[in-house]
Amino acid sequence: ISVTATNSCGTSAARTLSVSVTTVPAQPGTLSGTTSLCQGSAETYSVTPVSGATSYTWTLPSGWIGNSTSASINVIASANGGTISITANNTCGSGTVRTLNVSISETPSAPVIGTISQPTCAVATGSVILSGLPSSGTWTITRSPGGALYSSTGTSYTVTGLAAGTYTFSVSNASGCSSGSSADAVIESNPATPSAPTVGTITQPTCDESTGSVVLNGLPSTGSWTLESNPGETISGTGTSISLSEITSGTYNFAVTNESGCISEASADVVINAQPEIPATPAVGFITQPTCAIATGDVVLEGLPSTGDWTITIAPGGTTKTGTGTTTTVSDLSEGTFNFTVTNESGCVSAISADVIIDAQPETPATPTITQSANILYSDAIAGNQWYDENGIINGATGQEYIPASAGNYYVIVTNDENCSSEPSNIINYVPTGIVKSELSKIIKLYPNPTDGKVRLSLAGENSHKISVEVLDILGQTLEIDKVELPDNQIEINLKGLSGGTYLVKITFSGNTLIEKVILR
Repeated sequence: ISVTATNSCGTSAARTLSVSVTTVPAQPGTLSGTTSLCQGSAETYSVTPVSGATSYTWTLPSGWIGNSTSASINVIASANGGTISITANNTCGSGTVRTLNVSISETPSAPVIGTISQPTCAVATGSVILSGLPSSGTWTITRSPGGALYSSTGTSYTVTGLAAGTYTFSVSNASGCSSGSSADAVIESNPATPSAPTVGTITQPTCDESTGSVVLNGLPSTGSWTLESNPGETISGTGTSISLSEITSGTYNFAVTNESGCISEASADVVINAQPEIPATPAVGFITQPTCAIATGDVVLEGLPSTGDWTITIAPGGTTKTGTGTTTTVSDLSEGTFNFTVTNESGCVSAISADVIIDAQPETPATPTITQSANILYSDAIAGNQWYDENGIINGATGQEYIPASAGNYYVIVTNDENCSSEPSNIINYVPTGIVKSELSKIIKLYPNPTDGKVRLSLAGENSHKISVEVLDILGQTLEIDKVELPDNQIEINLKGLSGGTYLVKITFSGNTLIEKVILR
């Protein structure tokens, strides 16, 4: 705008004033931003700046949070949808409103942690049941850490395969709205399965103990455990080792369960043998006593172990004998009382046998000496004589005296009641001289001869009380016969009852001896 003054003198210089004309701002352009939001979500809305606008006015749905005078605004949506509007302002006023309708989707609640299944001895991972999930539509669970996604429907879901660790979960509904994080779900490490028990020292049954034992090592070092014998019983305890006793014969294995309930593999087999057999008491059989020629005795022992080697121990003395088979003879036993035990190849010892008594060695008679008087041979041994000639034993010739029937070499051997025989006596070469006809033959008569049973002996002019009469058989054995003294110095000799044959009548008178043959018919 310019102005000049004019008068008669003319026109003045012009005075100017510059002026400008401003209009109301135009309507903002398209309002940019999400038209479908989740409750509580943050969003930015904006328009292209309007020419000539000096400020902007934003209007938000009820409950939304946000404030701005610029061409953009940052908001947090409430549960209410509605219209977002913006106008551009300047000194001339406000332009036309630009609007944008928005809708709100419900944000799901955080998943609720339900039952947590921890890893087991057999399963290394755990699981958790999540509830409170959206009741409609498909949802997606996000696991943290790891970011694993699980999509499904329904209000409950079991998340499996969880390794040891701490987890939280959020869920997004079909509208894409995500919940907050759940409470922590803690998955523990899976319990360790114990190692199979290690078989240690096995003690087998012995001769005196019918059961065995075994030491098991490598048991759980912490907590209590349960040991199960197969076959057998269950035993509870603590510590890394245990000794099990009173185990009968058989084959066993063992498994251990720790306090977490985890069961080991079975141990190696434990074989408990049958108790070694205790041998029967040796049975005393035939006993051979010392003899005249052998100073020691022996005994047969029976009922010994039928298999394997055995050892017999002799008491007293402790002498041993080793062998096989069910019977044996123990020799060279001196005088005394003995008993025996047998030890089998398992080392088991029997009970003590019955006593075996070995007698003293019988005494051998002294060597006899024989002499000859007239036609009679005499032994200095009172009893036990047996006469021999060069042909051997003379049957029945066992007296202290012997009258040979023929010439030859004669000797005697003495045998005592214990059947021990002496060495042979000296040998006499006997030559018969016939019946001795001394002066006695002039005064002694023997008749009838031969006889049928009785024979008389008469002594001329002598007293028969002074005469000794014996009757001998042909072997020189003295016979028991009846003799009767008769009047007139006669003696009747009764041979009845004897067998027919030749007999000798030995007459001794005043130190002289007469021997007469008598034939009994």
